[in-house]
Amino acid sequence: MEIHREPKEGLCTPWFLNEIRTRLFACVYDIDKVLSNILGKSPRVLRQYCNRRLPLNTSDEEVFGSGPTLENMMYDLDPEGWSPQEFHPSDRIRARYIFATFREDILGVQMGPIDGRNEGLIR
Repeated sequence: MEIHREPKEGLCTPWFLNEIRTRLFACVYDIDKVLSNILGKSPRVLRQYCNRRLPLNTSDEEVFGSGPTLENMMYDLDPEGWSPQEFHPSDRIRARYIFATFREDILGVQMGPIDGRNEGLIR
């Protein structure tokens, strides 16, 4: 399925389907890090193999086209995909994805070999 990668240029995937896949990947990535932390196992989905962007800060209505047009919605977002005007449920998905990247770094230190570099990071 290659859900961990952005679609290749030239594919005719509808915008809303691509955004749903991006949100789904963000949730899977976060759950992977939570389970890795709880079980003490290494993560199964590593960031170095993924190139998915963060989900956009949009409402579900905007994703499915019930709200303003795609151009108007994209105009309201900053270059990083945040909308400073209002809160959407996708904010939580975005924040959890960002925290999961931190969690992956912490797991790498915690589960990595004990050497001078990791020992200094732990302290």
